[in-house]
Amino acid sequence: MSGEHLVGKVLQGRYEILEVIGIGGMATVYKAHCRLLNRYVAVKVLKESLNNDYEILQRFKTESRAAASLTHHNIVAIYDVGEEDGLNYIVMELVDGITLKEYISRVRYLPWKTACDFAMQIGLALQCAHENNIVHRDIKPHNILITKDFIVKVADFGIARAVTSDTLVTGHETMGSVRYISPEQARGGYVDARSDVYSLGVVLYEMLTGRVPFDGDNPVSIAMMKLNDNPISCRIINPDIPLDVEAITMKAIAREQHARYQSAMDMVTDLRTLLDGGTINNEAYDEERNQEEDNMSYQRRRTHTAQRKTKKKNKPSLKVIIATAVGAAVVLGLLVYALMSGGAKEVEVPEILGMTLDEAVSYVEEFGLEIDEKNIEYEPSDEYEIDQIMLQDPGAHQYMKQNKKIKITISTGDSEADIPMPDVTGKSFEDASEILEAKNLSVSRIDEVSESVKEGYVIRQSPSEGVMVSENTSVLLHVSSGSGESKEVPSVVGKTLQAAREAITSAGFKVSISEKESENDIGKVISQKPSKGSTAKEGDYITIVVGVEPEEEEPTATPTPKPVVTEAPTTPAPVTPTPEPVTRKTISIQIPETAGDVVQVKVVANGKVIHDAQHKKSEGTVDIPVEARNDATVEAYIDGQLVMSRVIEF
Repeated sequence: MSGEHLVGKVLQGRYEILEVIGIGGMATVYKAHCRLLNRYVAVKVLKESLNNDYEILQRFKTESRAAASLTHHNIVAIYDVGEEDGLNYIVMELVDGITLKEYISRVRYLPWKTACDFAMQIGLALQCAHENNIVHRDIKPHNILITKDFIVKVADFGIARAVTSDTLVTGHETMGSVRYISPEQARGGYVDARSDVYSLGVVLYEMLTGRVPFDGDNPVSIAMMKLNDNPISCRIINPDIPLDVEAITMKAIAREQHARYQSAMDMVTDLRTLLDGGTINNEAYDEERNQEEDNMSYQRRRTHTAQRKTKKKNKPSLKVIIATAVGAAVVLGLLVYALMSGGAKEVEVPEILGMTLDEAVSYVEEFGLEIDEKNIEYEPSDEYEIDQIMLQDPGAHQYMKQNKKIKITISTGDSEADIPMPDVTGKSFEDASEILEAKNLSVSRIDEVSESVKEGYVIRQSPSEGVMVSENTSVLLHVSSGSGESKEVPSVVGKTLQAAREAITSAGFKVSISEKESENDIGKVISQKPSKGSTAKEGDYITIVVGVEPEEEEPTATPTPKPVVTEAPTTPAPVTPTPEPVTRKTISIQIPETAGDVVQVKVVANGKVIHDAQHKKSEGTVDIPVEARNDATVEAYIDGQLVMSRVIEF
């Protein structure tokens, strides 16, 4: 009996398998009907490849039964564990909702109160498990369900620990798990409840910012960053996060276990205090909290950046060196995966089933992906209405390289596809619409800037010419909006950041922000590019430089002179140590072939933006000088997408 073809089967004469509701790297999840209790349940069937490892299988059975003893409203209840014809399965509560990963993908990031509420519910679930001597070990948004009433349900307590030894080498599951596991898991060290606290902190970080603390091109680089680097503060990415929320998040993802919350309940307590309107006890943030109301956006970011800059780099201890060596050995298996993947950045594929074509085209762009519009298939369906996407390849929650295309099949409803698609590219939108409507086809439109196609004319169409479709099928036309209207750039020098942003966006431009130290113009725009009176095309970036408070330099200690004694030689005054010289190195950022004609390149070094400007694709590479006294963690973004993250040694 194959685990992928169980629909229609009845397990143990009790669980009637109705449909597939999810496929992962370790198991397939089915919706089923329990004949005995007359209720719907979820049945998770382990992949057959895991059945061959006796140790994993026995551990899975033991720990699944232990997880079944957990009773908590924030934990997906396990009803039964069984085996039939070589298939091992778990019967659990059927939750009507979506995964937290799907929720984050839809909203980008959550309001801080919602994120903290979700984190508190996850923490309560973990505390229940920890009190029963169960460590989850695989907390990530994919394993967390959100109901329509915003109740959080943590899943996979039975599976996660059973396959821990395999999670680093299971193909696409690697990229999902390694982003959330603790540093001690990455190096194969001792794992306890604090490892779950770390993973919860990563999940909270992602809910607040839309990204994880450490990301990279392959699992090896992510694991090594966890072992050697400190994460950028979540408030650097999202300055609207309150100080106390930052404190909770960054404490949870501390690299060393002793520096984190020592229990999930400790973290829950701080989250509850915050949501009830209180403040947490964190002396490191007290002074900054008092200043926050005076300068909401830039003062607090600058203070935090200054704190990071004044920290001296500690030489690695023997313990750290040994741990790093062990970590390198643990992640050796990941190297194979990294080499096979060619080092290309991969992203999780979003679910687009049920969407229309134009909805999906816009949606997947947010993930750096595209719809393969030239190879769309059309098939009749009783389940999906006409124009809805009924199949996608790759499926949701799998991983694929950015700038690759998702293949889709669109439902023709209950009608057969018998109308050949005419070619309307190069025609005006009005003429194209007339031709399509004459064939009983409907029209949807997406406007795009084009240098080569006249405004109002069709650049391309989906479906393409010759594809067979049914009556009332919607045809997506990509229509040129011209090369972009030139407009006068407004003057924003002297305005506050908020006023400048509103003036620029209302004029049809985008905003790029840089910082410069200033004594008198803190929080105000010092300069702008292009300047007042210039013209730029609608949608172009206007770069503004905002004043921030200068960093206070620590005074150099001057030794107290000693009195001269005539009978003895004078003691020479101690020499003031010379600070380490500033060193400059240059990094080169490759502009992708798939990029537009103009891209926005942003570079952050040790939490400070050192470059934020537009560049033409024709430049090929952008060389950026980086200055530092000690090693610098450098991140590079192109059009908001992280393309590089590494430590540069000085």
